[in-house]
Amino acid sequence: MSVSHDSLVGDTIYVIEGFIAKFVLDQDGNFDSTKSIELAVGDKVEYMDWFIKNSTDNPYRMITYKHPLTGDTLAALESYFVTKSVWEELKNYFHKNTSSGEGYENKN
Repeated sequence: MSVSHDSLVGDTIYVIEGFIAKFVLDQDGNFDSTKSIELAVGDKVEYMDWFIKNSTDNPYRMITYKHPLTGDTLAALESYFVTKSVWEELKNYFHKNTSSGEGYENKN
């Protein structure tokens, strides 16, 4: 399912691959991991919109979302996210198809 096609503004969408959502640089221009924002698998964000970004001749779809803790509006590749219904299906699949099912029912 496509987040951009199936989501409305304000819907909750889920991260399916961790990534650094906002890079912060220190005074010397070095990456500051303590002030940067990272999203992990299972984190929830608020869907805002989507847009097409071009890199040479390769267009890709970006999702604009609101970070739940900071309220920042950020953007990332659509492939990092799934809709709530897809998230629930993934949780059910892994719960049924792992030896213990542990960990999947506790997150979100």
